[in-house]
Amino acid sequence: MDPFSLTEGIIAFAQIADRVVKVCKTYIGAVQDAPLDLRFILIEVSTVKTLLDTVLILAPCTMRSSALSHLTSPDGPIEGCHKALSEIEKLLPSGHAVTPSSIKAQKMETEDFIDIPRSDPEGNTSKTQEVTMHIKAELTVTNRMKQLYF
Repeated sequence: MDPFSLTEGIIAFAQIADRVVKVCKTYIGAVQDAPLDLRFILIEVSTVKTLLDTVLILAPCTMRSSALSHLTSPDGPIEGCHKALSEIEKLLPSGHAVTPSSIKAQKMETEDFIDIPRSDPEGNTSKTQEVTMHIKAELTVTNRMKQLYF
């Protein structure tokens, strides 16, 4: 992958992360009993964003690195995190529509905010739980790669 494509892809990914963080922070700040899932998502997405910033800084210096090649491969951890984060972004309302006053005015419930069902009565996992588990797995791989090569 050439440096320009890598940089462009990471910047686009970072913009998605910024939007998710903004929506989560706004909702958590406006709703007293905001769900723990949102807090987890906020922390994990912020961690991913920090890792992306690190890769963006190091990429020009390590373009021939096998670690960077693995991280940026089509089936690598960065792409996996990108897909998971895109799924999370689809579950949240658009950032421009979410302000503390709009949340309070609408008296949004968690179920209204996250437009997906939680676990059903039979105990099947919801889409949120699936995406959260996927992000945890991708972060584990990404953090391990960071420890080994950066």
